[in-house]
Amino acid sequence: MVAVLRGELLTHLRSPRAGYAAADGAATLIWTVVGGYLVVYYTDVAGLPAAAVGTLFLLVRMFDAIVDPVIGVVIDRTRTRWGRSRPYFLWASVPFATLAVLTFSVPDWSESGRLAWAYVTYLLLSVLYSLATIPVVSILAALTADDRERVRLSSLRTAGNLVTSVAAGAAILPLVAMLGGGDDGRGYTLAMFLLGSVSVVLFLFAFATLRERAAGDRRLRVAEVRTVMRGNLPLKIMIGGGLLINAASVTRVASTVYFCRDYLGREDLVPVLALFPVLMIVGLVLARPVAQRIGKRNALVVALIVQAIGFALPIPFGQHVGPVLAGTALASAALGLLISVEYAVLADIVDYTDWRYGVRAAGVIASLAAFSAKAGSALGGAALGWLLAAGGYRSGAEQQPAAALNAIRFCFYGLPVIVWLLVAVLLAAYKVDQQLARIRADLAAREVVADVESETRFTTRP
Repeated sequence: MVAVLRGELLTHLRSPRAGYAAADGAATLIWTVVGGYLVVYYTDVAGLPAAAVGTLFLLVRMFDAIVDPVIGVVIDRTRTRWGRSRPYFLWASVPFATLAVLTFSVPDWSESGRLAWAYVTYLLLSVLYSLATIPVVSILAALTADDRERVRLSSLRTAGNLVTSVAAGAAILPLVAMLGGGDDGRGYTLAMFLLGSVSVVLFLFAFATLRERAAGDRRLRVAEVRTVMRGNLPLKIMIGGGLLINAASVTRVASTVYFCRDYLGREDLVPVLALFPVLMIVGLVLARPVAQRIGKRNALVVALIVQAIGFALPIPFGQHVGPVLAGTALASAALGLLISVEYAVLADIVDYTDWRYGVRAAGVIASLAAFSAKAGSALGGAALGWLLAAGGYRSGAEQQPAAALNAIRFCFYGLPVIVWLLVAVLLAAYKVDQQLARIRADLAAREVVADVESETRFTTRP
């Protein structure tokens, strides 16, 4: 009995589903620390001025967003015996982990020298992050053409992201304290070496377990990228909607401290609210049956509306904490559904683009999704600063002016409600779900014709 259970466990662990979850988890393990602690490391450990760090982050994110579409084209032009996307899990794993260690190892040089080190290492780390994660999105369409399996894989990917994010966030400070022995600089370096080593193992596991379906030998021409971007309405809807949602999400998350401290007078709620993303697991479990029953587009609309209700729930109750907790719980559960189905929809758009334009552009589409996320994040962070300034926010003041409190409330739940409902309306123009059966049949027929022509050329070769 034990042997049978062990065999079944090993079978599941070696499956593409486990590999796909590991691929996203490998990058998230490191990027959670970068997103949550790199600013603190730069200012408190490396001794860099806060203003210089802010400029550094803005410039690197802008450059990174511009580079993403280039990486997408490179992926679509890649031809190896392992496929187009899969080899990047192998190629990027060690460099990505190495740059993570170097980023958290600023030497004891002059201020300008330390800042130069930060620019070079963080910029290279960001590029390698894109090189490692864009293939996670682009490979999905090549793993399977089955709708149910795509949603299942997307849910497992989100689960892998969630598990590694929570693990890294919970482990990093204890690791720094334990490994550093009072020297936080040394602690961060060794902690990132440990997390980077685990990340490499997860990337290599993903490379070993995933297999791409044949994608043909045709290379994407650069001129075709403009065709894909210019006339592709479903792609425009998803990229535009993604940009808006990411911007509003960052604004909401970044305003949480202000909302709890300055409006509710309960700064102790900040770490409590940080635990609620665990409830995304509810949405992950529901993603496949909901998408199967009502379609992926409608599942996205349901997730957006439920999240908007969660965001809006505290509005009539003023400073009461209960509705804030209940609304955040509801929104977090719906977020799991939203993210899982969104990844599957991007894979459908890869098929639609191939069918409509004759261009298999999985890398470009994945890179545009990454671009919308990064550009939205930059816009959302800037929007929070602009709105706080417009409201007359006073740093360190015991009591903020009414206009500042209104700006904080708008960032925390007003703006997200508006954006989520707007994107739900935009999705009415997304019609790919109704065409999927025809798209799959036509693409399958096209592959048969291509195989016959290829075999004919081979057998008639002199």
